[in-house]
Amino acid sequence: FEQPVERREPVILQLGDALFDASNGFRWRKWMKADDARQPDLAYLEQTVGADAVVMSKRAPFGGETWSLSRAERKRFFPQSFGDFVRDLDPSNSTGGSLYLGIQGKQASLTGAWYQHPPLSALKDDFDFPPFMQEALQKIDEGCEVNGDGSISREEFACTLWMGNPRVPSISGTHFDAFHNLYVVLSGHKSFRIHSPNDAFFLHQDGVVGTVEDHGKPQTNFERQRRPIGNFASYADLALSGKDENATMWYNRANHGLCDVAAGEALFLPAYFFHSVTTTGLTIAVNFWANQHPKCIKHMHWDDTLQACVRDDEEANAN
Repeated sequence: FEQPVERREPVILQLGDALFDASNGFRWRKWMKADDARQPDLAYLEQTVGADAVVMSKRAPFGGETWSLSRAERKRFFPQSFGDFVRDLDPSNSTGGSLYLGIQGKQASLTGAWYQHPPLSALKDDFDFPPFMQEALQKIDEGCEVNGDGSISREEFACTLWMGNPRVPSISGTHFDAFHNLYVVLSGHKSFRIHSPNDAFFLHQDGVVGTVEDHGKPQTNFERQRRPIGNFASYADLALSGKDENATMWYNRANHGLCDVAAGEALFLPAYFFHSVTTTGLTIAVNFWANQHPKCIKHMHWDDTLQACVRDDEEANAN
């Protein structure tokens, strides 16, 4: 696991029993049913968080007739109590399933005090930043002579709880994050379509990409527009809609990898890798964002022929 992380390569880690090992920083066994560790205990989550208000998104199915809707219509945000949301998740509730829980407040910011926002304000003591991820990031730091023990406090990483139970697949728009991402799936599964930073020339969101920095960040000229993308988040989404031959032409020049992450697995996704995420059925996941150290911004290894994520079948070391 450490070697792909050090090279900034996407990799899936099989956690197995380590998923519920407290020495790995994970104390969320209580999130799952006592008689079945693969099934979430929604009652525990509801009781722990209670009626705290969270921001939900209501998503229309991705594709089909919804392409004629505006982005605001396809993905609407509104407040709701966490308890009501959990009841909507219940598979026996045939009327629910369109609601999705994601980023709250400034949870995607490393200065956003993620642990102060519901629902994680009530669940923050159930996990820490995984030590095996700290060790992997330390390997990066050792290569660029960063001082310190490499430990990561709550103030130095960001975290989000992702929950949903869509009746039809729900797909996020294609985007990148400026932080390294460890995405842990507790229940259900997630499918990631990923592209290396080099593909920014074909997948950019706005403007025209001139260069890609050594650490992966695209430099974009927003005063130039290759083609208006209207209601779409990126040219990738416009291409996938099948409604623009020019966008499809550009998209087909890009390489992509498909990464299916099941319950008990974690995906390491380096900063600035483009990705879209598909959710099907009842899924619960927690992700950890960690910054690249300023002294460690060096050339990244990008496999432009990537077709699937590398899998590390060795379980995370719990010691």
